[in-house]
Amino acid sequence: MVRYQISKEESRRLDLLRGICIVMVVYIHSFAVINDMTLPGSAFSAGFQILFSQVLCRSAVPMLFVISSVLLFRKEFAWWENVKKKFQSLMIPYLIVQTLWIVFYAVAQRIPALSGFFASPENQVGLWDLYGWVNGYLGLDGEPLVYALWYLRDLFVLNLIAPALKWLIDRVPKLTFLCLSLLWVFNVETGIFCLETQSLVFFSLGYYVVKYQIRMDLLNKLALWKIGIAYALFAVLDMIFGSSSVVHQILAVVGVVFWLKTAICLSGEPIAGVLHQIAEYSFMIYLFHEPALSLLKKVGAKVFGASPWIRLGEYLVYPLVIIALCMLFSAILKKRAFVCYSILNGKRKLHQ
Repeated sequence: MVRYQISKEESRRLDLLRGICIVMVVYIHSFAVINDMTLPGSAFSAGFQILFSQVLCRSAVPMLFVISSVLLFRKEFAWWENVKKKFQSLMIPYLIVQTLWIVFYAVAQRIPALSGFFASPENQVGLWDLYGWVNGYLGLDGEPLVYALWYLRDLFVLNLIAPALKWLIDRVPKLTFLCLSLLWVFNVETGIFCLETQSLVFFSLGYYVVKYQIRMDLLNKLALWKIGIAYALFAVLDMIFGSSSVVHQILAVVGVVFWLKTAICLSGEPIAGVLHQIAEYSFMIYLFHEPALSLLKKVGAKVFGASPWIRLGEYLVYPLVIIALCMLFSAILKKRAFVCYSILNGKRKLHQ
């Protein structure tokens, strides 16, 4: 039974939003710390990167959790069938990519010419004990070796407990909403395995969207510039008070509304075609962007140096290069080795 009907236009808007989100996620991970703030241009470079990656792009992952939740709860589902489906679509690609990069790190760390690129103490694969291996795969301390994939890990855990979340929200919706709001605003840890607060809160909000039939059309009467002013105001306050403040948490929620309205406004515009293409390969981009981006930044630092202006140029250009390369790799793999592509892509349905 369908609880929440998604029209073709709404589906296109969600596709655009997914494209916007994946671009923002790559820029979040493109952030490069400026160690010496006395160098010319360092303050501007650091400030620009913080504003874009740490402030404006921070709504990306919450939006992805909301989208995933809406797509799950919009129809009735059997728990075990959903778990099997999500293991195939989330955990198998997750485990494959983690394994590939763990093997790559282990080999590279044994080659003198490459070992300097992979010198992080916590990622010395050859020195891992049993806990190190489990932590490398699952991120028991917070993040796995390919740290961007914590999102897939959390999404799988949320699918495991989805019926319990639905039951709780159905029984005490107002109280649950209040508790979730407090968890988010004050950034309280969930205490559930290594599940992040934003994962639980925004996945739960997705069910509220379904339960109360909240539609995108509610934003039709709200001008983008009005939301933009509120977004800009909270962004300035966030720059002043920092990412650990309540303002930062509220900013993420305002950002969700802003970017959703932006996706609605972009529907039918020329750039929409590019975002739809990015959205088609969004899962593959998410899987492979972070290790490739990290490696590119390390090579770039060796070749071009690490001045603030070079760092800023790399910050702006590298994400676009990585997105393009991931899309090209995915397109070639889909054409030449479709079975491999299908497994890595979680056997998701192809765009028509």
